[in-house]
Amino acid sequence: MLSKLRKDSRIRDEANLRIDEIIDLMRSGYSIRTIMDQSGSSKSASALYAEIAKARINIEKKFRNWNRLWMDIYSSSFSTPEIVGDYRAGRIKQQKVVDVGSGSGMQAISFSKFADRVTGIEINSERYEMSIMNSEVSMRNNIKFVWGDYSRIIYNIEVDSDTAIFSDPLRSKPGPDGTRNLIPPPEILYNALKNKTENFIFDLPPLMKKDQIPIQGEKEYISVEGKLQRLTLYTGENAESETSAVMLPQGKRFKGKPGIPEFNSAEVPGEYVYLPDISLIYSGLLYASVPGDLMIMGEDSRRILLTGSEEYGPDFPGDTYSVLCRSGFSDLEKDVKKYGGKRVFFRFEIETDSYYELKNSLEKNLHGDKDIYVFRNENGLILAEKIAYRENYDHAPH
Repeated sequence: MLSKLRKDSRIRDEANLRIDEIIDLMRSGYSIRTIMDQSGSSKSASALYAEIAKARINIEKKFRNWNRLWMDIYSSSFSTPEIVGDYRAGRIKQQKVVDVGSGSGMQAISFSKFADRVTGIEINSERYEMSIMNSEVSMRNNIKFVWGDYSRIIYNIEVDSDTAIFSDPLRSKPGPDGTRNLIPPPEILYNALKNKTENFIFDLPPLMKKDQIPIQGEKEYISVEGKLQRLTLYTGENAESETSAVMLPQGKRFKGKPGIPEFNSAEVPGEYVYLPDISLIYSGLLYASVPGDLMIMGEDSRRILLTGSEEYGPDFPGDTYSVLCRSGFSDLEKDVKKYGGKRVFFRFEIETDSYYELKNSLEKNLHGDKDIYVFRNENGLILAEKIAYRENYDHAPH
């Protein structure tokens, strides 16, 4: 079916219109079974269109051309967001890139915006077909996709010192110890080609421990809107430091050697609370990226809470909050109402069920117009209001 869609643009256009209709029906509350029963298409076509529709809904905020891209559910969940793909592609110094395990082709498409020639290798026949259609949607004509096992194909593809080898390996299901195997393993690909090029880029699980990474190179942690998205390992010419942190869409990048921050402790908050970006924490570059006069007020496995009395504006690498008051759980509803709260967001570790139970119980009695953020340290709760800054996001760091 996908092969027919790839080869016949007329059939593909008709399929796109049908998928648009399915997306509208899904958003109107119709079940997949009802949509498929009333589709008028064959069972196989209906199942394919329904999966593409669900995938497109998943990627609506990840890609500009989301409503014409072709992905299965797996690809829609794990494909690199366009903003990250374009940033990484802009970092690569080589003009030839080979993408091993190119999936639905989105990172290869980003590479093609900067490199002269891109080759994608994909073993899954459906994703191979999708990658070709996606390159056409993106109007990229300097990409070649090859279907097959990389271990049999890679030696027949031109690779030299001006070639970058990229791989975003599949993550297998977690084993008994909770770890995931990467397919293909980065060390196997590296050892197979390191005599031809020194330039490798590996997309690794963001929470992977540094001592589990078998290859030396720059470890770059990328966040998007404050959430950790990618850990990328660069070797050869593209490795610029031991570690780095990138904040998107702000376009801020920090690099250097990881270290341990030394902050004085604060029992009570200053005028402002600061949440450093998570990429700085995982990269170990927090000590080199935030003002040295800040004080630490608390930390957990997900965040470090800093405080001070100076507003640094958009230069601060993270979020800044203006402190409203100190509080306790018994006074929380009263204090949130006092400061005109409408929605409440907790910025401390709390079980998911308890989070929403507490949030819903508070918000049902609120009639204000503000978002109130609640922090916690050993001395109680802190209510604050987030400060929004306007920034120019036109240029990502290269």
